[in-house]
Amino acid sequence: YSFNQYEEYDGATGEIRGVVATTGTPYGAVIDCDGILYGATLAATIDVIDTTTRTYVRSQNAGNPTYGITLDSDGIVWIAGWTSQQLLRYDPTSGEIDHYNTPNGESELARLSSQSEGAGLAVNGGVSRSPE
Repeated sequence: YSFNQYEEYDGATGEIRGVVATTGTPYGAVIDCDGILYGATLAATIDVIDTTTRTYVRSQNAGNPTYGITLDSDGIVWIAGWTSQQLLRYDPTSGEIDHYNTPNGESELARLSSQSEGAGLAVNGGVSRSPE
């Protein structure tokens, strides 16, 4: 978190296998089927890292600090806009970010989860919400 880097560890030994520096403050991450890591940061960016080469690709401006992150079955990245009261939808193919306001202007959207059927769950301040 405070070192502005992502670290890869050996699952069997626990030894560090590599470090990738970034401009943001990493908070959460997901990795797609191609080995691309998408990281939520408190620096209002989405980090993109190729884990197969341990290469920092870019940071995409998210506009607000990001917190929880998940990947849906279509390869779309969903991010909790921690202080923006928004849910962000990031399309890695186009690079576009859509912002969706939370119900009742609730703040501090924190954790996200997705299911294979495409349904999602967002947790906000200890209150869970899922699509109707």
